[in-house]
Amino acid sequence: MDGWQEIIDWIESLRPPILPPNKAPEPIPRHRADPVDPKETDMTTIRKTLLALLATLATQGVWAQAYPSKAIRVVVPFPPGGGTDIIAREVTQRVAAATGW
Repeated sequence: MDGWQEIIDWIESLRPPILPPNKAPEPIPRHRADPVDPKETDMTTIRKTLLALLATLATQGVWAQAYPSKAIRVVVPFPPGGGTDIIAREVTQRVAAATGW
């Protein structure tokens, strides 16, 4: 019986150790120790809003351009007469009629 017990002990010694259960990750510390001032947060929001408004107003000239300023070319990568070509022609005719292009 001692021979078998030695074999069992040897096999158990080959097992990897049982790991402790996973711990919850440590919370990420804030970059500063003092609490955030609510006025500072409000100013940051106001600055972001004003920046977005400025960016919108700066691009207003782009919106004023007539679209399209030249003809739109539809490229169908299949031979003429196929199903894709027929559908592309029908779609372009309907879009042109609906938009007046």
